[in-house]
Amino acid sequence: MDITEAVAWFYKAAEQEHMDAQYVLGNIFRYGDESGEGKNEAEAVNWFRRAAEQGNADAQCQLGLCYDIGVGVSESKTEAVKWYQRAAEQGHGDAQHLLGGCYFYGWGVPKDEKVAAEWLRQAEEQGSKSASTLLRQAGM
Repeated sequence: MDITEAVAWFYKAAEQEHMDAQYVLGNIFRYGDESGEGKNEAEAVNWFRRAAEQGNADAQCQLGLCYDIGVGVSESKTEAVKWYQRAAEQGHGDAQHLLGGCYFYGWGVPKDEKVAAEWLRQAEEQGSKSASTLLRQAGM
């Protein structure tokens, strides 16, 4: 099976609301192939959103990242926090780290080092070295 055929099968599944296929399509459009061909950030956001709205924590985190840095959508730290929160509450370590960082720096939410530390510790428990580093640097 070549990549074109694989993408066609992912489309079929995604159109039938298979959230994991939607997430995969989001990544395909977010990054394109090795040369970047096929990259379409707006289409990536569309597929991430469809999967995220069904509860896919990976897609929620990726959608949060898109909003955080303005990939395929206008940058919105508030919207990023919303999606990080949903994924973090499902135990997604990267989202916990990113959400902790938002609370630590006051990006999209009021700065709150106590809440930041709680999310960063949860991420650290899942092996996030970046969360550990931020906790240590902040003296938490």
